[in-house]
Amino acid sequence: MLIAMSGKRRRQFEANWLTWPVDRQGRAFRIRLVEPRTICPADHPKIFLAALQPPEPEYLDDHHQIARRPPANSRFDLLTFPELFLPSNSLVEVLSRIREARIPIGCVHTGLRPPGTDASSTHLFAARNIVGLTSDLAKIPNLVKKDLAPFQAWLAKQSLDDRFNIGCLFTVDAKCRPRVCLHAKMVSSRDETRPEHELDMKEANLLSLVTLTPRDRGLLPITIQPLLCSDVLNVSTNSPRNHPLDAITSERSCFRKEYSDHIDVVSVATCTRSALVGAGNGQFAWHQEFRDAFKRAAADDQYRRHQFALFALSNYRDIPAHPTPGKGGLSGVFYPMPLVQTFQLEQVSKPQSILCHQPSSTTQAYAGENVRWESHDTPCDAQSRRNELGYMVAMDPAVSRNAIATVFDLTVTHLPRDANRWARRATIHDLRFYHVATVSPESPEAQFQLKLLNSRGNS
Repeated sequence: MLIAMSGKRRRQFEANWLTWPVDRQGRAFRIRLVEPRTICPADHPKIFLAALQPPEPEYLDDHHQIARRPPANSRFDLLTFPELFLPSNSLVEVLSRIREARIPIGCVHTGLRPPGTDASSTHLFAARNIVGLTSDLAKIPNLVKKDLAPFQAWLAKQSLDDRFNIGCLFTVDAKCRPRVCLHAKMVSSRDETRPEHELDMKEANLLSLVTLTPRDRGLLPITIQPLLCSDVLNVSTNSPRNHPLDAITSERSCFRKEYSDHIDVVSVATCTRSALVGAGNGQFAWHQEFRDAFKRAAADDQYRRHQFALFALSNYRDIPAHPTPGKGGLSGVFYPMPLVQTFQLEQVSKPQSILCHQPSSTTQAYAGENVRWESHDTPCDAQSRRNELGYMVAMDPAVSRNAIATVFDLTVTHLPRDANRWARRATIHDLRFYHVATVSPESPEAQFQLKLLNSRGNS
């Protein structure tokens, strides 16, 4: 006897899609990427608060008078921190403080870690502790609690002993209400697959998206996908097709009718080593799996909802022993459009600290062979090659050897989906570096603030 099989396939993913009203001042999108020197949980909350504040005002000598000049471009649209960064109790404190200010801010994306100052402790959260975190967030006055509902519904289906790596994207919207999107890592790294239960990460099946809807209807909405490190890679997973990039298209039915038509920005909080390129030249680049991920997202049809997505990545400059110390750095953006002549570097305090990598635009590349990535000391060096594919601009790991953290600040004139390809004006410009410096070293509770690097690259 034959039994008819249902044509419906059980949904593999849960959906966490939020929509937030925001105020935007135009089509430009300003990104701030924070690169701490190393993992030091005791310093992370102070680094976090410093990066949220406007940079230190500059002093000008005008007719023998010292005057303060307001910091230019203090506003940001996206501020990204690395993976395993902010203690969860600090997140609750910061959101409570921001709520009291009642001032709209851009989106802030950070990896989370359990409370404590031990850098060697596990960064994974037991599900029962995540339940406590969501309860603490829900108690913040004026926070939009429905933002937590999809995450809480997914969390209720998990075993309380399962351990997850989680992150958070938050903002204060156009109505001055705190908005929060919690998300869980879906692809474990090799350091998160261990025989010990407390060190073994459970891969999540929650697809998270946030769509920003400007109150100015003349501006396009912007959809952000927050990810944690290896989520962006096409590597082996415990579950088939458990990759957040291709699942946005292949598993879009989990969003029912409310799925985004295209992803504009992928914010990636990372903690990963960079690769040494060229024998003995000491230059670093994002390792090949990351570069392949950028190329696939821009070129492969199965990732068609990411073909005009900008990738923003923040990383630690030095990666602690795991099992041996390594060099990280290279916080930057991948932009899937060609370099143009309007690329401006005059605002960069130290141009040699910018690294530019781009896929080659050779005939072989268009013929379907492996795309070869080329490295250039500066974007100006790369633009002479008339690349037609895209490029990545990143901060050299040597830009600041001693600072507590370095901030890479840049403006994208138009996000790729919003750019006019005939005018060829879309570009990245107004690049700046800031150090997170100690305000009062003698104080036991020393505070940090942003300090602009001067034109000669000194802190």
